[in-house]
Amino acid sequence: MTIPTPATAYEDRFCAFIDFLGFAAAVERGVWAPSEIVSAMRKAAKVSQGNEEIVRVTQFSDSMILSARADDVWGLYTVVNTAFFLAVELAAHGILLRGGVSKGKMYHKDHLAFGPAFIRAYKLEQAASTPRIILDRNIVSEGPWPSVMDHQELGGMQTHNLPEDNDGWRYVDYLSPHHVDEFDDGQTGLVRHYEKLRELVKAQKDSTDPSLRTKYGWLDKKLTAVGR
Repeated sequence: MTIPTPATAYEDRFCAFIDFLGFAAAVERGVWAPSEIVSAMRKAAKVSQGNEEIVRVTQFSDSMILSARADDVWGLYTVVNTAFFLAVELAAHGILLRGGVSKGKMYHKDHLAFGPAFIRAYKLEQAASTPRIILDRNIVSEGPWPSVMDHQELGGMQTHNLPEDNDGWRYVDYLSPHHVDEFDDGQTGLVRHYEKLRELVKAQKDSTDPSLRTKYGWLDKKLTAVGR
């Protein structure tokens, strides 16, 4: 295989680096049966490949890379939308996500991904610290966004889909009741989603591990904020 040189291979791309929190530890402890792991990974693959004409996907172990061309008006929208559905679908299996979305130079084809945008997304994932996927500064305001979205729709997306957290980072929200229409069974599905998240919080928020208390403490506050 010929490895392309950065000078000729880089494209301007949106890149999301996503980590499946607690996955490795759960596997080591035998929390999930192999059948559950396979089911969760198949679901992640199905969701992430649903828009494969726009988004490229690479998954390895408990991490996933999504990327899309920055000059595609559907690129950022599709990366964000895919991240949302991943968060919802994997939460049903007890897997929370942490990640970062960046924009910059990147090569991503097949299972090979590298470049400044990838490195930045990885660093953002570390900065997120809690179970959320944060977006780099100015990405939301600069877009591009699909021209079919009017000013009101864009405003609604920023408010409900990509809200600004207390520390100033915008993140992919998977907790707002405004997402009810995204569930196949509507309100029933949303309630089941909340119940699963509350179950995860209950199991971990009093952990002796400070990092776990931080992660699940954040989720606890978000659930309380939406009355759950």
